[in-house]
Amino acid sequence: MQYVVTYQICSQCNGTGQQPGSTGENPTDPFPCTWPGCIDGVTDGYIEVGRTELEPGLDDILDKVNDVLDKCDDIKEVVAGL
Repeated sequence: MQYVVTYQICSQCNGTGQQPGSTGENPTDPFPCTWPGCIDGVTDGYIEVGRTELEPGLDDILDKVNDVLDKCDDIKEVVAGL
């Protein structure tokens, strides 16, 4: 199966994957975002909001498109020969 995954920018860190540090008397450095789903090592700063299963998959669709293009090329050759 093939899937299309939809993401949105994390509203806590605005897509940076880092929470800003604090300022004042005891400033702190920025630290990794703690919002659930934001930091996973792959899509830091984004949260998965949906997953859609493709049926047929992209490979099947591409095969059909290539078949249509081949048929169009065949028609073009026949018309050019007239």
